[in-house]
Amino acid sequence: MAAPDSFAACLASSYGLGSYLGPAQVLIGTLAALANDAADLPSKPRMMHVSVAGTIKYTVNGVTDTDTFEVGWHPVRFDRVWATALGATGRLWA
Repeated sequence: MAAPDSFAACLASSYGLGSYLGPAQVLIGTLAALANDAADLPSKPRMMHVSVAGTIKYTVNGVTDTDTFEVGWHPVRFDRVWATALGATGRLWA
């Protein structure tokens, strides 16, 4: 039996991720395409979906850090995702 699509159910829920993201769920882009050591992201994401776990070096409000992210959805407010030390695969959503 196929696993239920819990993300779709969450989006449909009035208390789930859909209400967090709001009606305009806009894909900013993939981590690999947006990662840049010299420039900030074009807009600040609200959510990140990680499809392959790994490390991400990021900057938020002038503070740079590197963390390991597991597969799944994460609320984020990155200013920059660094190409250096990018080990995760995922997408950023506004």
